[in-house]
Amino acid sequence: MIMNQKKINSNKEILSLISTFLLSILLLVLINDEKKYIIFIHSIYATFLIAMGIIVLNTIKFNVNKFSIFFGSIFATTGILEIIFAFMCLNRLKSVHYDYNLFIFISIIMDLLPVLGIYMSLNYLYENKLKYERIILNIISFILAFLFIIIILNWNVKQNKSFNYEQFTIITENIVTIFTIIIAIFINNKLKITDDKLDEIEKGFFKKITIIIILARIPSIFHIFLNDLYFKDILKQIITNFEIYYLYQYIVHTNVKKPYRKLNSINNELIQKSESLNTKNKKLIEETKKIQDLKNMLSSKEAKLKSTLDTSVNCIIVFNDKKEITYANKMFLNTFKSSNNAEDYNIDKNIKPLIKDYNKFINNIDYAFDKNKSIEEITYTTTNKIYQTIFAPLNINGTIQGTLCIMIDKTKKKEFEEKIIDINTRYERFLESIGDGIVVIQNGQKIYANKACKDIFKDKLDTIDFKDDYEKENLEQCHEIDGKKVYVEMSYSQYTKNNENKTIIVIRDITKRKKAQLKLKESQKSYARLIDILPDGICLLDNNLKIDYANQSLLNMVKVSSMSELKNLNIKKLINLTLDEESKFDFR
Repeated sequence: MIMNQKKINSNKEILSLISTFLLSILLLVLINDEKKYIIFIHSIYATFLIAMGIIVLNTIKFNVNKFSIFFGSIFATTGILEIIFAFMCLNRLKSVHYDYNLFIFISIIMDLLPVLGIYMSLNYLYENKLKYERIILNIISFILAFLFIIIILNWNVKQNKSFNYEQFTIITENIVTIFTIIIAIFINNKLKITDDKLDEIEKGFFKKITIIIILARIPSIFHIFLNDLYFKDILKQIITNFEIYYLYQYIVHTNVKKPYRKLNSINNELIQKSESLNTKNKKLIEETKKIQDLKNMLSSKEAKLKSTLDTSVNCIIVFNDKKEITYANKMFLNTFKSSNNAEDYNIDKNIKPLIKDYNKFINNIDYAFDKNKSIEEITYTTTNKIYQTIFAPLNINGTIQGTLCIMIDKTKKKEFEEKIIDINTRYERFLESIGDGIVVIQNGQKIYANKACKDIFKDKLDTIDFKDDYEKENLEQCHEIDGKKVYVEMSYSQYTKNNENKTIIVIRDITKRKKAQLKLKESQKSYARLIDILPDGICLLDNNLKIDYANQSLLNMVKVSSMSELKNLNIKKLINLTLDEESKFDFR
């Protein structure tokens, strides 16, 4: 599609050039006067040049750039000179007296000005500082100045009849042609520069305008062969008029089409960006709603948190880095007799008189903030209150914003602890004062033994194995202490404290009782032996008339070899008792 468009544009260009050429020839045929045609064609050229300058000035608002202004001004100036030249030609028709020197000078300026204008415009655009170009341009300026001096010195053809103006004109035309070609080469070099200041279409227009300017110099080169000055000027001007077409195309492209395409592209981008912005705006609105919902949720949570903190039984205060109170709950404000507004509360004025060790309290606030560590201390107030105070850094999003202070009232707990200590002391004194030994066992280890226990076992206390797994309520043991036997009776009881099972052993020294029992048994054995040697049968009966003991004589009488055969045997089975005898055994 792009190739077809280029082909169409190329065909239009060729058709326009052919039409311009044919129109010029047609006008020449219609006018049928070379002198008048020269004036007419120069006037048309001047009109179009001035019109192009006006178009540039009017369309510059679509594409504001100094290059186009300068370029349009050069061609508008050339148009003005063309008008002057046309009037001079008109004067030439009416009068034989005319200023030939001025005529030549204006003609030179008109021929050089378009190509110089293009070069200076490009030089201004690219800011080229090549030394060789400046040197050549200085030489051109010097030669032109020299020619101008010659024209001044020979100002009037009548005053200097010996001066050969035809030869001078030929030389001047050739010099101008050479200058035009040199400047055209400079223009071509600048157009080869690759950047974004001129696009390929604009460079193409400048190349074609430069080529037309060079082609317009061809009739001047063949001045020797073309004796007819008017025909040479007509041919040169017809070729020059082709510049109008490309100049017009350049102005339309640069100041109309190019800005339009740019604006159209910008407009499309703006439409796309607008659609994108609308989409983002909708997302932003949704995000804003989410943020608002989140803010509402956070505000709700903050209110709940504040309500929770206000209902806390502990005093909660927040200090900033300047040790100013930024928040205090109701418990703190009520406890420390403050106003209901934490902002009106001053730490030095309101807290200092109530805290006994105020400097330590302040240092703990600084420690938590500076070290980013929590610390606990006991705080005593002048109102005889005791607080367990926790100083913690208030860390929000990785930044320490202040110090959080939580004061837990331990006054009653402290009183209870003191009472418990007092009770424990009295209980311990009681245990130490009683005569029975007390031992507390936990996980098989002895954790307490009173004075009486230590007195019973003396230095053997650590070697005694106090079993805590006996099922019997009372257990008797015999231990050798200092070479003497010590009999003890142990009573076990279980209890649980702090989810730990413990055993209390009550130890009684029964050595005296045990020794008395042993003596009694010895006495019983002595009496038994005495009874056994008696000839009479003797037995001991319990309340149910069952035999508990029988001497040897009775065993022999009933012909029993062992006491075990009579043990728990009712006496009625051995002897027949009368009623009177039975009544004697009635223990009720």
